[in-house]
Amino acid sequence: MKLMPPWMGLLPWLFVVAGLAPFAVYEVRPAPLGAGFVHLLAALLLAGCASLYARALAPQPTRLAWSAGIGSLAGGVALHSANALLELGPTAAQLGMVEGLAYALAALGLLAGLRPLNHRPLQPLLEARYQDARTRTMNRRALEALSDSLERLARRHPVMLMLFEVAPEQHPRVRDLVRGPDLVFYLGKDRFLIVLQNAAPEAALRVRERLERALGVPRVCVLPFQGGDLRHALTQLQAELGV
Repeated sequence: MKLMPPWMGLLPWLFVVAGLAPFAVYEVRPAPLGAGFVHLLAALLLAGCASLYARALAPQPTRLAWSAGIGSLAGGVALHSANALLELGPTAAQLGMVEGLAYALAALGLLAGLRPLNHRPLQPLLEARYQDARTRTMNRRALEALSDSLERLARRHPVMLMLFEVAPEQHPRVRDLVRGPDLVFYLGKDRFLIVLQNAAPEAALRVRERLERALGVPRVCVLPFQGGDLRHALTQLQAELGV
């Protein structure tokens, strides 16, 4: 997955600024805050959520479509707020048409974001070319496809990497010994990499002990991963394992 372009997080705020444009065009008249102020707060909250979603672990087309869709919704709500706070009278009907267009664009953006999810799963485990059928785990190609998203994940949540070798007859059992959210990759030559998500060192220790006890794994190398280059972290683990 590609990293977020810098402008993607700013896109929702541009919609909000556009929605508040009437304040720069029309004369400001004294008006009670009321619902107009509430809508303004809602627009700012929506823009903030859209900006955060631009950093989510999802395909970039989905992040772009949903960020733009929620941003357009925020722009429509901001325009509604400006209309209420300025009490524009007859002009309100014209702005109402623009507001309706913003909501329509928001719906289109949210629907468009569903298509990449249907055709490009977040976990390559769902695609045959990313699977290792014999071990029931993901392969090295899957690790390469997920490397960007794993690096982003590690910058926000604790991630532990675990590398080990196991006898061929034990390969099919590896997947059954890890936690549900953890990712298992078969790297070839009897080597497995486990990515433990949201894992404290204690959780990694329990998985390690389970592997050693159930599979007779002679050595398990563990490395806390806090982002950066995943390939470099894997090289460190391989050197420690003596590969």
